[in-house]
Formats: sequence, structure tokens, C-alpha cells
Amino acid sequence: MRKLRPDKSGDVLGIPLELMVIVLVMAIAIPMVWGFAGMYIREQTDTNLRGELAQLRYAIEKVAASEVGNVRTIRLEFSSHPMARIDYVEIGGDALYQFQQIRYSLGGRGQNTYNLGDLFVSNFSHEGFRTLDISGPGTTLFVKRGGHTYMDTEVIEIGIVGDVYVP
Repeated sequence: MRKLRPDKSGDVLGIPLELMVIVLVMAIAIPMVWGFAGMYIREQTDTNLRGELAQLRYAIEKVAASEVGNVRTIRLEFSSHPMARIDYVEIGGDALYQFQQIRYSLGGRGQNTYNLGDLFVSNFSHEGFRTLDISGPGTTLFVKRGGHTYMDTEVIEIGIVGDVYVP
């Protein structure tokens, strides 16, 4: 790099041009770095969320393979970030195909599903089946084989520990 020296009037020529080049390079680079960081954080949040759901699936498999009345509890920790917030995580619903899915959304980017395969789960209330929203930083769930059936298919009960359940 060349040495910058003041001219006869005391002005240093070239500094405004060099500063404009530096600002231009930063204006191009910073959004790209910010975009890559956001993409990485969203991918990590999705990976962590799917890892927690895999633990839940394992607990559901163990309960489904046990005898009626067996109950397990599991604590799920959903880490969120301002660049990749978890909008919702929903289990079950009022249709049989919803019993095999966990639906979630990250940062308003549409709905994703985590498939439970041949396992059917739902939340129960005195009105019947309902969607269970487990959004939040940490949730303790119970998984119970209660012998509930829907259209000749056994459905594993799932709910938040501490929720009021009126049979």
C-alpha cells in the first residue's frame, strides 16, 4: 500500500476514495455473512428440535411396546434464537393422519412435519382428541398407553405434566 502524505495545503489525497472502497466492500460482505449466519443458526435450531423429537419418539415407542397403563415422562428442551425462533410444535389433532405427525414451524418459514411412522399419538380431554401445543423453552410431557382407540387403531396418550385432565 502506498504512503499517504499531505499535499501543500495539508489535505491527504486518496483517503476519501479508500474509505469509500472499504465501506463498499463492507456493505457487500456484511449482509452475506449475516445471511450465512442466519442460515446456519436456522439449520442448527432445526437439527436440535428434530433431536428432541427423536427422543420423544423413542419414549413413545417404549410405551407402545409395553403393557396398558404404562407411563413415561420426558423433558424436552427447545432452544430458540432470535434468527430462528420456534413458532409452534404441535402433536396430534382430530384426524387420524395427524396422530402420526408432529408439526412445527421455525421463524415463519412454513410448516414442517416430523413423522412418527406407525405410531399414533394424541392428547385427550373430556371432549375427545385435541392438538397439543408444546411450544416453549422447556416442557415436561407424559406418554401413556391408556388403551384408547380411534377407528380400530390404538392411540398413545400424550400430555403436559401438570395439565388438568378431567376424564
